[in-house]
Amino acid sequence: MTLSAKAPPKRSSGDPVTLTIGSNGRVVIPKDLREAMAMGEDGKVTARIVDGELRLISLGAALKRAQAALAPLKKPGESVVDEFLAERHAMWGEE
Repeated sequence: MTLSAKAPPKRSSGDPVTLTIGSNGRVVIPKDLREAMAMGEDGKVTARIVDGELRLISLGAALKRAQAALAPLKKPGESVVDEFLAERHAMWGEE
């Protein structure tokens, strides 16, 4: 008889999950939630309290949020990198 581990059911991003805070103050975030958070291998997140809620955001998720917020400001075909480099070359007297 072969026993196999049953994969946990997939959660929707808005489904609440009950987590336990250990006596040392640590919380284990399940793998599927860490993946949904776009958490990097370093495991670092930024935490803040908003209206009594602890909110965690990974660098990857914060970057995606910032890119989405700034996307409407970017003109089609515009390269901010090229513009930045052109400004620096002009400042340094280079062509």
